[in-house]
Amino acid sequence: MARELKRTPAVEVRWCKMLGDARPNRFDASKPHQWGVDIVLDSQEKEQLEWIEAVEAEYALQHGESKKSNNWCPIRPDKTQLAERGQPQRFYVAKFTLNQMRRRDGTTSEGPTIFDKDGRAWDHSKLIGNGSKMVIGYEIYAWPDKGTGAGLSLNCLAGQVIEWLEAPALARTSAADFGFNQAPGVETAEEGKDGFPF
Repeated sequence: MARELKRTPAVEVRWCKMLGDARPNRFDASKPHQWGVDIVLDSQEKEQLEWIEAVEAEYALQHGESKKSNNWCPIRPDKTQLAERGQPQRFYVAKFTLNQMRRRDGTTSEGPTIFDKDGRAWDHSKLIGNGSKMVIGYEIYAWPDKGTGAGLSLNCLAGQVIEWLEAPALARTSAADFGFNQAPGVETAEEGKDGFPF
């Protein structure tokens, strides 16, 4: 049975790793490499609250009354914006991933497809920074109970960048990049190819 392609509302993203090669699974290196993105949801925004409720409702649709895993839902309170004691939680984070699969012929699956706000293919040299706004196209994967309960995962298949914030440079290569003094004309680590990882 084909899974249904769904879309998020336009939301703020964090840690967008939907471009380029899949990254190693940070929890278990033996598992497939992944692409991923986190989205930030404001429960006071009607469309975003409805999306949260719809994802939570998918559990019963996919699993019925099956026992829930402790991690059954990919939506969690945003740890950077926790509510004060006794106050309702306002901000949540939903995690999306996509595993890179190896085919029988040895090739690997492609990552998510990214578009700009006008529907053109995204320039992969433009990394997507935290705070950018995107719509994520995804499928829900209902994983079975293997003794600890069942749950849901969100597989990111595509994204459309609505508002782009540039990601900071990936590598700091000079003293100035770290806020240190650097004389004009001094060679950076990148230029010097000194092999130091910092």
